[in-house]
Amino acid sequence: MEGPSANPHSIQLIDEESNLNTSAFEDFVKEIKLQKHASLSVVAIIGRQASGKSTLMNKLFDCEFETRAEDDHGNRTTKGVWLAAKKDKNSSLTIVMDIEGSDGNDRPEGDNFEKETALLAVSVASVVLINIWKTDIGSRSGSDALLTPIFEVLKGNHTLHEKTTLMFVVRDMNISTEKTKERLEKNTLKLWNSKSDFHTFFHEIEFVALPHYQAPEFNQKVSMLRERICELGSRKHIPPPSFESTVCHIWKMTKQNEIIHLPNRLEAGGYQRCDEACDGIFRYFVEGSKIEEKIKDNLLIHLPDSFEPNKEWLALLNVVESRKVNDFGERLSSLINGCLKWYDESTKFYDNVRDIRSRKRNELINNLLQETEIAYKHMMKHVRFEIAKSLKDELREVSYEDNDIRLPQKMVNPASIILLYNGLKQYDIVANRCKNSAMEKFDRKCAGAKYKTAKWDCSEIKDQLERDIDKEIQDRKSKIINNTIGATCVGTTGTIALGALTGGLAVTLPALAQAAAPILTNPNAYQAAFTAFMGILKMLD
Repeated sequence: MEGPSANPHSIQLIDEESNLNTSAFEDFVKEIKLQKHASLSVVAIIGRQASGKSTLMNKLFDCEFETRAEDDHGNRTTKGVWLAAKKDKNSSLTIVMDIEGSDGNDRPEGDNFEKETALLAVSVASVVLINIWKTDIGSRSGSDALLTPIFEVLKGNHTLHEKTTLMFVVRDMNISTEKTKERLEKNTLKLWNSKSDFHTFFHEIEFVALPHYQAPEFNQKVSMLRERICELGSRKHIPPPSFESTVCHIWKMTKQNEIIHLPNRLEAGGYQRCDEACDGIFRYFVEGSKIEEKIKDNLLIHLPDSFEPNKEWLALLNVVESRKVNDFGERLSSLINGCLKWYDESTKFYDNVRDIRSRKRNELINNLLQETEIAYKHMMKHVRFEIAKSLKDELREVSYEDNDIRLPQKMVNPASIILLYNGLKQYDIVANRCKNSAMEKFDRKCAGAKYKTAKWDCSEIKDQLERDIDKEIQDRKSKIINNTIGATCVGTTGTIALGALTGGLAVTLPALAQAAAPILTNPNAYQAAFTAFMGILKMLD
């Protein structure tokens, strides 16, 4: 074991007025470099006032808790809750929690401090040492008095199902007997059944006897006890990143009398840590280094190498506001996936509470998608303009011959009208084919630029593109008609006039049909030409 010099000093976590010393706690966490440790165990001790709790913890974990002087009789030494840390060579860390003694005369009647600290101990610690003397076994002022506040706060609380080892440390007892152990277990279960709504006792009970601290074998027994505590602590621990938030969360809920809703230590830490990661990563994505130093420091430990989400996001947004970005979809997906990878790494200890972890992960995705949707809309507007321009060029370059579009060079008779009408219908087929291809291209671009789970709606942009295309098709048809038949109008009397390109001679349709009689001998020719011409006029509307 490392010597005392390797361990940070102790701090008062909670003072005698029940105030949580957040500033000292934050400094303590930074000093022990909590985030860098591979594992963390928490050991707490409860017992009567002046029963040697602090002395035992100092012996077990090389702490420096203040102890009572030999000539100081009855005065309270440990006030509130104190913390110390024990670092091991294998990078594991043990947090030691020394809790104010019970049955002191300086606590007013009805004070809940003893219950509140008991709940904190059971909620956070893997092992709770119950420090009693041999003469206390079976007495109401002994183990029963210490366990009563614990069992009372756990009464009916169905959320604290994670097992904690309750280890009875019987002082001034040279030989541990099976009979004594059975007696302690029997008394504990009897007390549990009288206080708790649970039928099954879900904690583990162990029993250790320690001789007087001046006995030759005391140090050997303490060493054996330390090994057993470390073994138990390694089986169940709080993830190091969440210890601070877990303690603060539990104490806050305890003080607000929300014990019935208190989750177990992993859920409490998981909720706090996942919420912290979700909020912090999103804020870092949006604001960069402007976020609070505490959140930033906790998260940057897990930030993927060479990943600068805020810088990359602002760069992408700045470019896409002014022009199309060819690899927009890949860059956006890389950004969002990088943030999710960062979140997964930051919350990797909480796979056992997947509902909490998954829920906050989905919240992070939704926040990121909501923030980046504006860039997607910019991108699709650029795509709209690009596709509209491409279609305009495509329509201009349509080959009439290759697409079987036959148009008269000029209007000379009803046959010319019919030819123009049929040619325009064929042009519609070609133009609609181009339009469908353009709209399909937009859909592909839309899917390619979108994050895989995003439900972004670009229907307005798509509708505008369709209006752009329809207008371009109509404009092209109007040019074809105007270039072929010249100015056309419908008179108030219903007479249809054609301005022929050859000299601009205006003739009535009946006269034109009569002049073309030698060519169109079919009696329905006049009606066919009239119908075709009316169709052309509709195309011009």
